[in-house]
Amino acid sequence: MRTGKMSVPTVRVVFDRRRRAGRDKRGSVEICVYWRGRQCYVTTGVMLLRRQWRDGLVVGRPDAFELQRTIDSLCVRVRSVVNDMIEDGAIDFGLLRDRVAGVEPDGRWRGAWPTAETVVPGRTGGFTPKGKGNAEIRDGAKVRRRLTELRGAGVADSGGGGKDPSLPRVHGHSGKVSPVAGIAYDYVRRSGGFLRFCEERTKVRKYGREHDTCDRYDRFLRWLHSWGGIREFSDVTEARVMEMDAALAASGMKTYSKWQNYHRFLNSFILDAVDAGLLRRNPYRWLHIERDKRSHGLERYLTREELGRIERAVLPDGLLCQARDLFVFQSYTCLSYTDLRSFDYSQVREDAQGRLLYTGRRGKTHQEFTFVLFPPAVSVLKRYGGRLPLLDNSSYNRLLKDVVRAAGIDRPVSSHWARHTGATLLLNAGVDMEVVARILGHSSTRITREVYAKLLDETVADAMSAAVQRLGF
Repeated sequence: MRTGKMSVPTVRVVFDRRRRAGRDKRGSVEICVYWRGRQCYVTTGVMLLRRQWRDGLVVGRPDAFELQRTIDSLCVRVRSVVNDMIEDGAIDFGLLRDRVAGVEPDGRWRGAWPTAETVVPGRTGGFTPKGKGNAEIRDGAKVRRRLTELRGAGVADSGGGGKDPSLPRVHGHSGKVSPVAGIAYDYVRRSGGFLRFCEERTKVRKYGREHDTCDRYDRFLRWLHSWGGIREFSDVTEARVMEMDAALAASGMKTYSKWQNYHRFLNSFILDAVDAGLLRRNPYRWLHIERDKRSHGLERYLTREELGRIERAVLPDGLLCQARDLFVFQSYTCLSYTDLRSFDYSQVREDAQGRLLYTGRRGKTHQEFTFVLFPPAVSVLKRYGGRLPLLDNSSYNRLLKDVVRAAGIDRPVSSHWARHTGATLLLNAGVDMEVVARILGHSSTRITREVYAKLLDETVADAMSAAVQRLGF
């Protein structure tokens, strides 16, 4: 490629051009400039194992993000210097070396000292024309002097000798950090630690999710802030997780809610931090936090008789009637609250037998589901002209408490009980498990069998009576 009469040098990042990196040996990351048959290299000061470089990116290190910014910033600086020289009409590798290093012709330093964003090589760490020997020695003394200055200003912690037991091994020394990595660690800690990391990851995890799921993430972060037991990466230990579990239990929270609304979110953030190289281990791997998912799931349903009492309950308030109608509609369609909000009456179709069918995709898993609208569900739709009277989830659940109380039911019913109730009623009516799974939008029958659908005592008794007749007892 040419600009006027001058060919334009190419600038690229190369790793381990001398083929020294391996499982235990490190190779250097360099910026290569190629121009008119000559290759020149500038060291970035970054040394990596082979497994820590993938597809042109630093991976699998606690300081991967910061080191990548170091490499990218230096690459931008090299390109900027090259462009300046093109505008001047002459490319001089001798001057290029000093200008990238930030040294004036009179020897005065004009560039920034190495920070978490940039690592500027010294003059001995500048460009080396191919075949002219190795001038890629990192200017570690300047980096160490800069760290000393940062410590004196109260910015850096302990430079290259600091230890943080929560961080992985770096450069082969447990807890030891190199000068450049030390700045990266300090950046992570000073930027808010683990709490700040959770907030950033929440933005990613909430993207495209339903409103209810986003509320759960926000609620967990508010609780984590107010509790204050886990703020830094060094706080992520088995002891702190056990303290968190004890604090949740002391608030009167049930086992299933503790896991589903709190431990589950913390575990996901810890896994993200481990994957990013910011944590060495996940405490949940060694701790047994009771989830109790199966037993609680099986208990959260109403019998056909209890559902009938809710349908017939005399309610004094219009909002209570709306909450009751929504619950009845959910029970006969097996819709979750999120999918209830997405229900679109215009998508209902009538088949050749005159049955009203509805097909959609679950907002949570995007699995397809199909069901027939039973008469009670059709009655609710007709009552509101095909537009359900949607309520926000918290108000809906609060109103449901009064609805079930008016029906004479002393159970902690919530909106999700309707989905469990519908699945249980279908199974006990003899509907095949595969069909129930399709109605619920499950990818397999395992979740349907373990969590949603339970055989009622009457169903078991009827089946046993039929067996007695067949056996001739």
